[in-house]
Amino acid sequence: MNELKRILSLALAACLLLSCAACGGPDGPADLGQGGTAEAASMWLVKTQGTVAVTDGEGADVSLLDRLGLFSGYGVATQAASYGWIDLDDTKLTKMDENSGVTVRKDGKHLELTVDRGSLFFNVTKPLGSDETLDIRSSTMVTAIRGTCGWVEVPDAEHMNVYILEGTVECSVGDVTESVTAGQTAAIDASVSSITTEDFTVADIPEFVLADVTQDEALCAAIRDASGLDVLNPGPAGDPSLLEGIGYYGDPSASTMTADQASALAAALRSKMEKVEQDYAEGRYKDPSSDGPRSFAALFDAGNGAPAMIFAGGQHLSISFEGEVQMISPYTFAIWHFPGGELTEFTDYDMAAVHDGWILVNGMWPDGSGYDGAALPLNGFIDADAPLASAHSNYYDGPVPVFQIDGADVSESDFDAWTARWDGDAQVGVSHGSDIGAQCWGMAPAEDVLAALDAWAE
Repeated sequence: MNELKRILSLALAACLLLSCAACGGPDGPADLGQGGTAEAASMWLVKTQGTVAVTDGEGADVSLLDRLGLFSGYGVATQAASYGWIDLDDTKLTKMDENSGVTVRKDGKHLELTVDRGSLFFNVTKPLGSDETLDIRSSTMVTAIRGTCGWVEVPDAEHMNVYILEGTVECSVGDVTESVTAGQTAAIDASVSSITTEDFTVADIPEFVLADVTQDEALCAAIRDASGLDVLNPGPAGDPSLLEGIGYYGDPSASTMTADQASALAAALRSKMEKVEQDYAEGRYKDPSSDGPRSFAALFDAGNGAPAMIFAGGQHLSISFEGEVQMISPYTFAIWHFPGGELTEFTDYDMAAVHDGWILVNGMWPDGSGYDGAALPLNGFIDADAPLASAHSNYYDGPVPVFQIDGADVSESDFDAWTARWDGDAQVGVSHGSDIGAQCWGMAPAEDVLAALDAWAE
């Protein structure tokens, strides 16, 4: 009999309820069932990045569409370096982290997301009405949301970590109840009915959360007022002096680069440096006029202090023109940034110039007849979806050359004026040399940048 009571007590303790202090106490979630409803969808998968899969209530695959309606019982899963944004009734926004799984359920005005694994960011922009509920839960714990911003982590069935950026929630497990307010995190252990709260800092906010939060200045201000967390100006995680003198472009004291980001950039840089050395050793390129393989790199502010890096390496010429480093073709070029919080190599271009708040990228056509270029804003990452301007040229397209800016035909002189920005106030960059292969400027020896990144990561 005592054993039965112990089991029942543990089962009761596993039912966790977090509710906003304004909701007047925890109300049990509605019986949402498993079979779904026939009513119109009010939950949508509005955006995806990477590999995201959707299944219906029967487990069958659902094809991804723009603004895909999610009905009760649908599941959404993300893989590595992949993210999914779910919109609930337009005022309840959520974002799935990579390697996460969520099941959605709806019954009238009662919405529920079960986080099967991984992490989920939530932002309720309008407090729920008295007849509405939004529950974010795992298999054993429930988070009742009314008008709050934060994220949850579900490492396993018996643990949930709740972080609050704005608002206040009440956590309950067994006979234990704790209020968790903006700037606090609660580590909840259902197996022993314990809740541990403590403060957290901007450095503890995962990149997949920061990537969205920092795009909303009003939300950032609300978070700062509620918690004291200044997500737009968090200050550096490392010693700013490490970034001085190595070709860092931005304010070192405003860098938000984390130790993990520095480590990821160092690994990527080390790999490219090794490739340049290996290509030279294997005879991929050798020219008597060069003085061997060299690698150069620079870090720059991709917006709001977020880190990014540019690289160029190949056969190095000892000859230098007006501060530019000359390399003989072929050469290696790369740019890295952190869209969605994950280190990503920015591809499809072989020239770039970093300006204040934007980057000019260009890709030469394989036959050398022209190129496509675009000026892209730096919004915490290189935002290829919102170009400030774009250009296209093909010197051998028909009887006369074709020059276009933003899709409209222009004269060659207008085109030259547009491309003149390449040689304007660019802080650092890589371009094609006329008969050399490549020119890079504003960069430091890659080994110096690597040493700074390794020190930052420590």
